[in-house]
Amino acid sequence: MAYADATELARVLSIRSPTTAQTAALERKLDAATGEIDKEIDLDADATLTVEDQATLEDVCLRRAAELWWLDTNNMGVLAGDMGATYLPKNSWEKYASELAHVKGQWGLA
Repeated sequence: MAYADATELARVLSIRSPTTAQTAALERKLDAATGEIDKEIDLDADATLTVEDQATLEDVCLRRAAELWWLDTNNMGVLAGDMGATYLPKNSWEKYASELAHVKGQWGLA
């Protein structure tokens, strides 16, 4: 189950009345973002999250899902604008991983 819902993601993306197909796509992006988050934080099944932790997970889920939505509709790695092209970082997940560090349940050995 995703940390956020499709209605909230549609609001973030300024989609006023999503179609059935768009709602299904929004849910896929939320599921993908939740999967990435779960892999990153690696919590035990019986872990208890604080209200602040839950808010962080929802926020990161929405922002990551919005980024995944945007990547489907734009050229990968290049953002074009009036001032020319900007190249995006190859690993866009790292900015989210650092925000989740305080929620992380286990740290692997390197």
